[in-house]
Amino acid sequence: MKRIATIILLFGLIVKAEAKIKKEDIKSNISYVSLQSAGCNGSCPNYKIELYNSGLVRYSGYNSVKDIGVYEAFIGTSMIMSIFHDFEYCQVDTCQANYNTNAEDPSGMHIAFNYKASIYTIKNADLGPKFLKQLANEIDAAVKVDPSWKKVDKKAANN
Repeated sequence: MKRIATIILLFGLIVKAEAKIKKEDIKSNISYVSLQSAGCNGSCPNYKIELYNSGLVRYSGYNSVKDIGVYEAFIGTSMIMSIFHDFEYCQVDTCQANYNTNAEDPSGMHIAFNYKASIYTIKNADLGPKFLKQLANEIDAAVKVDPSWKKVDKKAANN
């Protein structure tokens, strides 16, 4: 009986200790992720979202989106590290570099990321494994331009 009580106590302490770990403390081998929704010949949204491990998010709206231009905001590292962790968990670095489409008017979703100091690009990620679309939806849900975002000059954003 004492043995069972000791195991339960130890388990409770471990769970409590793990709960105290903040998402900001989670380290990731990913330092950058970008999601680009490429436009089509019609009215498909054309934008790019960039997430940096510093907590910076950059949104560039090109065509058929509500916010045209380049906007930046610091959303903190907690949400970004959570997304980066999901990328690592899904082993996105093992995906193909391109998922081909035979569509005449492709409007692909492209993902790029820096993992362990190497740059990976996945073209037409929406045609790849289902988790790539889920990760893209996670990024889209986390990044919503609002009046608190700073509109920046395109040239300044590229530096």
